[in-house]
Amino acid sequence: MDGQTIATLVSLAGVVVGIALFYWGKRMERQSVNIAILAEIRRLLYVIQLHKKWLEEDPVNINLPLIPFSTPIYNEQAKNLGLLDRSVAAKVASLYGYVQFLNSLQIARAGYVAVNNLQLFKKTYLKSLDTFGEVYGTLFDEAFLHHGLGDQTTAGLPEARKLKPK
Repeated sequence: MDGQTIATLVSLAGVVVGIALFYWGKRMERQSVNIAILAEIRRLLYVIQLHKKWLEEDPVNINLPLIPFSTPIYNEQAKNLGLLDRSVAAKVASLYGYVQFLNSLQIARAGYVAVNNLQLFKKTYLKSLDTFGEVYGTLFDEAFLHHGLGDQTTAGLPEARKLKPK
């Protein structure tokens, strides 16, 4: 082989390696975004279930301040939703929309208090938490397993399985 052939082959190999590294990097980015969002969803499923249980345990709890459900990973990764697996993208958007609804409902509690109707708030809020559990309680189990996060019972979050009413 002459020098020009070797130089061409080395250049071609560099291009092929560069393309492979680019696609590998994109794949890793997609995987990281999926895992981060799904891990936060798993946390939200668990936290919202515990929150509902806490409200039901003692009637006085409805009078205490309600802490909004935080979504720091989603807030940071919202710009990367296009990297989510197509099988979960719409479900993720729907879940986070519902979490924002729950946070808005918490804020609206002050209006219920102003008209002396905290019991209506409690009924509405608990029903909304029930609906959350019914709709999202097991919706992501397949995605959790696919991305190595386990399901709600194998992920150390056994209480989240109880989201669905009996």
